[in-house]
Amino acid sequence: MAKLHEQDRRHGRRATRLALAALVLGCAAFAARPALAQDDDWEVVTPQAESQPVHHSSKVKPPASDSDESPTPPQEPQPRADGAQMVCGEMARPATEPYKSIVADINRQWGTNAPVYESVRADSPHVSRAGCIFYNPRFMEVFLRGETDEHGEPDKTSMIYAIIAHELGHIEHHDYERNVSSVEKELEADRFSGYTLERMGIARGNITPFYSLGGDEFSGVHDHGFSNERIAAFDKGWKEAEWNRPEDGGKAGGSGASTDDSGATDDAAAAAVP
Repeated sequence: MAKLHEQDRRHGRRATRLALAALVLGCAAFAARPALAQDDDWEVVTPQAESQPVHHSSKVKPPASDSDESPTPPQEPQPRADGAQMVCGEMARPATEPYKSIVADINRQWGTNAPVYESVRADSPHVSRAGCIFYNPRFMEVFLRGETDEHGEPDKTSMIYAIIAHELGHIEHHDYERNVSSVEKELEADRFSGYTLERMGIARGNITPFYSLGGDEFSGVHDHGFSNERIAAFDKGWKEAEWNRPEDGGKAGGSGASTDDSGATDDAAAAAVP
């Protein structure tokens, strides 16, 4: 009987130790969760917060009086180790070739000064409300894989010109300020692209086939226009340039263009890709 009581006491002590260990481990895991989440979500951590050391002091400083307060000059964003920093509301790096030169060419054509940056996000080309153009090389490499010129030789240049011109069209048309549908904005940016390429003498041989496969009937979302509408908008811009007419000489895509009946506007001038 005494042995049974002794075994019960041992089991009880063991269960108590296990319960305490589980409680400590549970508290430690719970405390670690915010830190792990913050590490994963790098966009939440600003460059300043990453680069500034945190000093802890046991002394509490008295609040400064109004007469002692002096304005603190704003700190410049510090680039990350990979060269990325917050630009126009997005983490990005300086542009590389051929994008840097292509944007410079298009800016010269229009007398504009739109900056271009390499986005750290593997996302389609887009513009920001601040008027910056973004691209991601990994996305573009996959998206433009297999592109050729009119002779069947590997070439991505004309498609990059078309896409970047499309994005500049969003900026030049002030799409963030216009209360029109997403489809109308996109088709007019396609028209701007066609106009720009004709003026610059960029071959269009592989561009129209792209638009024939870049309509909303393939994406399942009606926000850019159907293939026939996008081709018509690009062609209209091309012809307006051939005839020396103004770029905004009419509705994109002519009478065949349609717009979103909802009248909803998007909060981002989207990319030239579906």
